[in-house]
This record gives sequence, structure tokens and C-alpha cells, in this order.
Amino acid sequence: MQPNSHMELSSINISALHKVVSNIGGEDPEFLIELIDSYLDSSQSLLQELYTSLIPQNFMVMERAVHTLRSSSSLIGADDLAALCRELEINLRNQKYEAVDIKINRIADEYTNVKAELENAKYH
Repeated sequence: MQPNSHMELSSINISALHKVVSNIGGEDPEFLIELIDSYLDSSQSLLQELYTSLIPQNFMVMERAVHTLRSSSSLIGADDLAALCRELEINLRNQKYEAVDIKINRIADEYTNVKAELENAKYH
């Protein structure tokens, strides 16, 4: 995947995405698609895990899920999503549980943007 000046991504740091693709996938054009699909599959599961751990207030499960989502989002260049995850992760680690549901909703909203941009990036 080559940088494209016509792509205006606001939720994805395209430089970080290109770096991962070139460092791991080399020149394989299919690698970008595989990377994005893998990220989207795992991140969707992690987001679902955040929601399902809300009702029983299983904060340990929530912290693990948000940590994993933060790490993979950072790797793929979803910097804003990673920052939102980091904020929730720190709060959970410090046992600050107020407004957890609101923070998860903010993460989900940003994830929607990331997902749309990554789906678009697969074909450009």
C-alpha cells in the first residue's frame, strides 16, 4: 500500500499503518487486507467483551479487553481509539469505575470511525 494523497483519514494514522505493513508484510499487497481483517475481527470481539462485562461489573475482564484493544489499535494507527482505551484502562487499574459505560460508548463510537476508514483503506 502506497501513501495516497487523496485519502483523508482522521481516525487512522496512515504513517503508522504503512510502517506496520512494510515492516511485517514487506511488499505483499494482500498483507494489508489480512492485517485489517484480523484487527477488525479481534477488535469487534474485544468491544463486545467490554459491553458484556459491564452488567456483572467484571472490571478485571474489562481491563484486559481494553488493554488488548488499546495495544492493537495503537499498532494499526488508530491513535484516538488507543487514547480512549488508555484512559479507560488507567481508570480501571486505579479502581475508578464511574462513567465506565460512557467511556465504553465513546470507544465504540470511535471504533465505528476506525472500522469505516480501515475498510476503505483496504482498497486504496
